[in-house]
Amino acid sequence: MKLISTVVIVDGASTSAYLAPAFRSYGVQCVHVLSSEALPERLRAQINHTDYIRSLVYQGDIRALAESLKDLPIDVVLPGGAAVSSWRPSLPKRLMSHTKIPSIWQRHAVINLSR
Repeated sequence: MKLISTVVIVDGASTSAYLAPAFRSYGVQCVHVLSSEALPERLRAQINHTDYIRSLVYQGDIRALAESLKDLPIDVVLPGGAAVSSWRPSLPKRLMSHTKIPSIWQRHAVINLSR
């Protein structure tokens, strides 16, 4: 029995580029969310989209982003290490509140890897 079936990784570049392959090796599906199209090309090039079952770009509408993920059993949202703006760390928490992931934030299942 898997404890986690699907993980969302926000900005999976830099050191976070290793997260999706690691999760996949355990049979966990990964979804990538790019927090902004303004992510520098040197970081965007590090994102291997074949590691993900879906890749999305946040366009400023958290409800639309959550809607595009509602068909997936999202268990955890992880902020990656490619911080591009001061609001990016709040994106995972806001996404969880709109996807109805129960008590994930309180259980500390969201890990901020950008520190």
